[in-house]
Amino acid sequence: MTIVDPVYRRVVRRETQAARTAPAVIVALTVLALLAAGAVVAVGTLLDPDLRDGLRGAVSEFGERIDAGTLAIGAGASLGGAGVLLVAASIVPGRRGRHARVRGRTALVVDDGVIADIVADAVSARCGLDRARTSATIGRRRVRVRIVPTSGVPVDDALPSRAAREVLDEIGFDAEVSVTVAEKGVVS
Repeated sequence: MTIVDPVYRRVVRRETQAARTAPAVIVALTVLALLAAGAVVAVGTLLDPDLRDGLRGAVSEFGERIDAGTLAIGAGASLGGAGVLLVAASIVPGRRGRHARVRGRTALVVDDGVIADIVADAVSARCGLDRARTSATIGRRRVRVRIVPTSGVPVDDALPSRAAREVLDEIGFDAEVSVTVAEKGVVS
């Protein structure tokens, strides 16, 4: 292990994973705003008897209009929904559409769109198809190639799969290849 390995790992991770700062800042600002509002109300009620009486009257009037069960259900549903969103933001992977390769002292980060274009170009060239009729999408471990052939011209299922596999092996990207040939072709 060289000294630059931890640096490369950190840089590659930073480029392939999305930051969690936005949800953290939103939660922190919301909590601070609620604490500040609570502090202002608490100090205001201690210092101003009119404010205290007004709040007491508003709370009792609100309590008369809405029963406790409805209020509890509404508050519970709101807090539960916020909790689910926060847990989802912390658990769901913040993955960007990029793949990385580290070889020796070189680290390379490539956008998934670039890999998809390379695969689609290779498949269309190998199968003799117009590039506009071939598309590819890249997942974490799977490449999906979709071909819309010319009407009446058959496309061998093995040829596009082999072409995609070869180009992926050439660029050093190990993934499962899935080829879909549309049932209905287009008129050229």
